[in-house]
Amino acid sequence: MKYSVKLCLLMIVMILAVSGFTPNIAKADSSEKTRKIEQFVEQQKKISKIPGISLVIVEKGKTVYQKGFGYADVKAKTPVTSNTLFEIGSTTKAWEGDNVTNNNHSDSYQKLDSIVTILCIVVGYSGLFFILLTLKVMRKLVRKQRIRTSLNLKRIILLCIHTLIVAAILILILIGLPWTFIKVWAPTSITVLLYSVITTSIIYYLFGLLLIFTKSDSK
Repeated sequence: MKYSVKLCLLMIVMILAVSGFTPNIAKADSSEKTRKIEQFVEQQKKISKIPGISLVIVEKGKTVYQKGFGYADVKAKTPVTSNTLFEIGSTTKAWEGDNVTNNNHSDSYQKLDSIVTILCIVVGYSGLFFILLTLKVMRKLVRKQRIRTSLNLKRIILLCIHTLIVAAILILILIGLPWTFIKVWAPTSITVLLYSVITTSIIYYLFGLLLIFTKSDSK
């Protein structure tokens, strides 16, 4: 009984820790992305000897970033703000050309974002499903409907296969993917999907460990 209670408490703590893992990382990634953007703007401003720049980033029709760099009036030391007016000149020609040539790319980007969003929902529900199964197994442990068991050859093989599957998924995501490109250029939904897969994989692994190290009490 004491072992079952300890195991249940450990699983609850690990699940709660995993559930809080994704938001914290996403927030850290957002801050890191902002830092890289500001560093790039400052470098280009210095290279091109531009006195002031106003940068606005819009995602899905919403302003997600807005900041002024440098001075609107160098002599008066007037900083650039979101309300600073700039002469647009012939800049619209570049915008129009970009709209014409990249219209199909924009449509593909939106379609990709929609597909990935659906995948995020599927993965999220899968994680919730494994959490419920894990809680069900832990309840049986508390009620002594399942008991601890030693590892025989079959369970050792299952443990190895189970570990290799989860390890392969985590290695592919954490090491095999171009995270620098994804964080800067890919839709935000892709980053959310990857962290959702990581979280769900960990929950799935914990659920598998419970099944491998315990068995139904036949008494």
